[in-house]
Amino acid sequence: MSTTQLVYDSGNIYIPTGAAVHQIGPTLDVRKYSKIRAVAHDLLAPFGDVQIFFAVKEGNVTIELVEGVLIGAGQRHGTAVFDVPGRELEIFVRDIAAPKRLQLFIFGLEL
Repeated sequence: MSTTQLVYDSGNIYIPTGAAVHQIGPTLDVRKYSKIRAVAHDLLAPFGDVQIFFAVKEGNVTIELVEGVLIGAGQRHGTAVFDVPGRELEIFVRDIAAPKRLQLFIFGLEL
């Protein structure tokens, strides 16, 4: 029997404008989860895109996952489900054209 658990709730976080990569939130321990669901909400007026992407770490190896969450202009939320083949999960945003205020939920599927 599998169960889903809330792994992380970012609360209300502010992301400034810029082309830099910003890590949002802590590095999460995901070793007991086979899949992760990320749900993101844009809490400000939906101007410009925001790309949320993920990296997994196993020891000294970091791998950026192909999956991510894109909240496009005119959208208020995005979601993605993906496998987590590592022990730790890091969450990043980049290339922010307009300031954002986001709330991000990460759920883990434990088998």
